[in-house]
Amino acid sequence: MKGNWRSPRVITQYIIVNLLVAIAYAYGVRISHDFATLPGTVASVWFPSGMTLALVYLLGNRVILGIIAGSTYALTISLSKIPSLSFFNLALILIACACGNVLQPIIATYLIKKFARYKDIFSHVSTVVLYILAAVFAPTVSASFGITSLCVTGIIPWTNYGISWITWWLGSALPHLIFTPTLLLSQNFANTYKDKNISDKYWEIGLGLSIFLGVSWVAFVSDYPVAYLFGSIGVSGR
Repeated sequence: MKGNWRSPRVITQYIIVNLLVAIAYAYGVRISHDFATLPGTVASVWFPSGMTLALVYLLGNRVILGIIAGSTYALTISLSKIPSLSFFNLALILIACACGNVLQPIIATYLIKKFARYKDIFSHVSTVVLYILAAVFAPTVSASFGITSLCVTGIIPWTNYGISWITWWLGSALPHLIFTPTLLLSQNFANTYKDKNISDKYWEIGLGLSIFLGVSWVAFVSDYPVAYLFGSIGVSGR
């Protein structure tokens, strides 16, 4: 989406991409809430984190608005179910979570691109280790923002801060390690992506997000046996 930002075409591209990101993020939050094991919708698996790291790594800060919009919308719907939550406390939580959800992929991306010696991060042991460290470290930021805001507003008691923080951190780190590499693993994906027409990029963004969310829903939310996803091969694999 390079070009003059005053151009209607560039503005339209920016809006469409961020709209897709916001929708995918909100749907990912909906799936993740099925794994909420603690008060304050603290989920043991936070699927959007796997998606946002891949998006920020590939597209940069241009998708930040979509992440903020998706996070704010989805969490507003979820937190509105808490009757005792005031508007001020709701706003505080939304701002804190939005900051954490944005800073997390930005920090991870910065660390990877700053210190990686090779462009293909999954082709060398040193860059794989770097990716793991960045993927595990970055969620500490969002966990700190999110859990602190939930404790300050009284949704989570301070006595549960530690276990809630660990749950949030692990819930964000695991998708970094499980799902994000799937979206980044192609050796020349980034270079190929940049060389394609913008219309092709839209289709790839939509298709990639759809596959990511669809597989997540089938594997973790629906009652459909995962083995049957792969037919007789999956059934006979055990």
